[in-house]
Parts: sequence; C-alpha cells; structure tokens
Amino acid sequence: MNTEIPMAVPVADPGGVIGGDLSCLTCGYNLRGLARDGRCPECANPIERSARGDLLACADPQWLRRLGVGVQLMLWFIGMSAGLGTIGLPIALSEDGLSPLISVPAVFLLSLLFIASAFCISTPEPRTVGQNHVITMRGLVRACALFILIGSVLNLASLAAPPRAILVGMPMILRLAALPAIIGVVVLLTRCAQRVPDPRLTRSSRIVMWLLVGAFALFTSFAFAAVLAPNRPVPDSVAALFALLGCSGLLLAGVAGIGCVLLLRDYDRAFRNAYQESARDLALRQGNGDGTVALPGMPSEPA
Repeated sequence: MNTEIPMAVPVADPGGVIGGDLSCLTCGYNLRGLARDGRCPECANPIERSARGDLLACADPQWLRRLGVGVQLMLWFIGMSAGLGTIGLPIALSEDGLSPLISVPAVFLLSLLFIASAFCISTPEPRTVGQNHVITMRGLVRACALFILIGSVLNLASLAAPPRAILVGMPMILRLAALPAIIGVVVLLTRCAQRVPDPRLTRSSRIVMWLLVGAFALFTSFAFAAVLAPNRPVPDSVAALFALLGCSGLLLAGVAGIGCVLLLRDYDRAFRNAYQESARDLALRQGNGDGTVALPGMPSEPA
C-alpha cells in the first residue's frame, strides 16, 4: 500500500522570489514569480508555508488540536475497554454470569467514546489541495462508526424487547465494524506520520495496521460462522476450527491492541509538538511579539 505524500520543495532565487511552479497548499494557486515572504493573492495564505512543504507543523492548529483530542479519546477507549473486560470477564464466567443490564449499557457507552474518537481523527483538513487520496478513507472510517452506532443501539433495544430471529447476531456483526474503523484510523495517522516526517512511526503504523487486518479477517470468519450455525450440531473438527479462529483472532487483536496504545502515545506527542509549532508560527505572523500563544486542550508536556 503506497501512502507516500509528496513534499513541496522550496524554490526561490537569491532575491526571495519563487522561481518555479509551486502550488498554494490552501487553494492550489500557482505561486511562481511571487515573493517568498508574501501572501497568496487568492487566499492570503503565507507563501512561506507552502514553500516549506506539506509538513504537519504547517497544518492548521485547530485541525491538529482535533486530531490530538481524537487520539486521546482512543487511548481512553482502549484503556476503559481493557479495564472493563478485566473486571467483567471473571463475572461473566461465574455461575451467576454478567447481567445484560450492566454489560449492554457499558458496551454502548464505550461505542460512543470510540465513535467520537473516530470522527475527530477523520476530520478533513481545512484546505482543498492534496486531499483526494484520503476522502475515501475518511468516509470509510465514518461509515464504520455509524455501523457501530446502529449495532450498539440495536443491542441496547434488545433489553426492552427480544429481537426477531432475523436480527439475532446483527448487533455483533455491525460492531465488528470497529476493526476496519481502527484500520482506517491507523491509515490516516500513517499519512500524518509521513508529514512529521517520522520513518519509524510510519513503519510502526504499517505493522500495527496489518496486525489489525489479520485480526479482522479471523474475527469476521468466526462471527459469520457463529451466526450461520447458532444452534445446529457441528462436527468436532468444525468446532475446533471455530475455536481456533476465535482464539487466534483474540490473540492477534491483543498484540495489535498493545501496539495501538504505544503507537497512539507517539502520535499524541507528535500532534502536541506540531500543534505548538504551528500555533506559535501563527501567533508570530499575526504580530504577537514573542510568538506566545494559548494552547487550549493541548498542554505542553513537562520538560
């Protein structure tokens, strides 16, 4: 999967005039022949930012802040899921079991947290140039998030009334959209890593992405097999295959989950740094003296 993003090359003569074709990152206007310290005549975006390239530190500060919030929400989602799973699994395996009145609302709230994170991370960058390659991926992430929401609502509604036979298993299938949504999120984050640029982060993102793809394939096979044969007797060999699929998917998802946590921490740090640099650059261009700027929601990390 080739996700390389071309970087703009600064081109200016000794007098500071752009000597070659250079598109404005905001509107696409050809900046050839204009002073590097000037502004785009179409959108007033500083030419210097376009000449520096498609770096993450040159992106819109509020967009970077939203990405950072999405990453933090995803970390909360993974942490709360792991915590609730650790607490709930022994209860579910006990003689009394875990009451659906507790488990179903808990899963619903976790789904809302995941959906909020996915929508933040898939927020389109506020510019019109160079985004065609990510439109489909952003749409995929948001469509999967909506499927998760529908599945969670159906599951919640099952507490009030037993579902019809045709809807049995549907909530589980719809919530399986979480895995392709996470894969899409990792792909979008990988594009950001290429704009830091950080080859190590890009490579780690791709490894986690393929682990998630493998887990999704195994879980999907297991889920459809369980739905197609809910109460029918199956041969021991088939039952063993189902168990192998489920356990393999669970193991792979666990490894990918640990990788996601480590990866998201790195992205959180990268977005903080890019946000502060971009906001500081914006403050300087707006004439705020020393470039100090308030950074709501993205505090600096302690030295």
